[in-house]
Amino acid sequence: MAPKDLAKGTELRKAAEAALASGNFDVALDKAKEAVDLLEDGGEEEVNAMCALSGAYTVNGKAKLGIEKAKAALGVADGAGAGAKKTAMLTLVKAYLGYKVVPAAILSPEPALLSLKGSVGPAAAAVAEAVKAVPAIDVMSPSVDSSVLAEAMDDATKVAEDALALFKEAGDKTGEATALYLSTYIKSEKRLLRDALPALEEVQQLFKDAGAAKDVELVTKDILSYHLGKADSEAASKLKGEVSGGDKKAG
Repeated sequence: MAPKDLAKGTELRKAAEAALASGNFDVALDKAKEAVDLLEDGGEEEVNAMCALSGAYTVNGKAKLGIEKAKAALGVADGAGAGAKKTAMLTLVKAYLGYKVVPAAILSPEPALLSLKGSVGPAAAAVAEAVKAVPAIDVMSPSVDSSVLAEAMDDATKVAEDALALFKEAGDKTGEATALYLSTYIKSEKRLLRDALPALEEVQQLFKDAGAAKDVELVTKDILSYHLGKADSEAASKLKGEVSGGDKKAG
């Protein structure tokens, strides 16, 4: 069977992605729903629309629906080619991470500091100052919500393993980094990591190699909070200096 309207569905899918990128999340959800309806049996375009819908659900606070739609996209992708499978797998990994890109202005320091920061926290003011020292790439900034994992640890573990294998074989550094990021969170939640820093630094380097600037920013905040959680102000200050220096060079 052919999709109801491939051209219009594709246009709506692109509009949904643009709305997500600009922070118009309600619009993104509506357009993604319409796109999925029009693109049923549309192969890779159907997968792309389902992935946009997954992201829209996640950013609108409906994490379970985000995971559900990403799983459905992965199922459809099995018959739609390698590119579609990578897109769907990356979307599913991000869904388990609670990954979303939101207006930087609405991110307070608290949600920016994630579960890897260590057991002993410094003064709130010092934490806030460190997080703000990481220059935002633009007005939209990535964040994750590891609470999504609480009810889906076993499923997420399997997805992380499968995703790592897929992206390593494909030579996809962004995908590999995101899968390793999820794996790091899972191991942290299960208390299987004696020290999260090496894994975080590996994730950060993979994102750098892939040129994924926003994701480098996200992991850098994790590493900053890790050092501050360990009361290692010297390491935190050094990292802040490196980040600020890199930003000046980029400018």
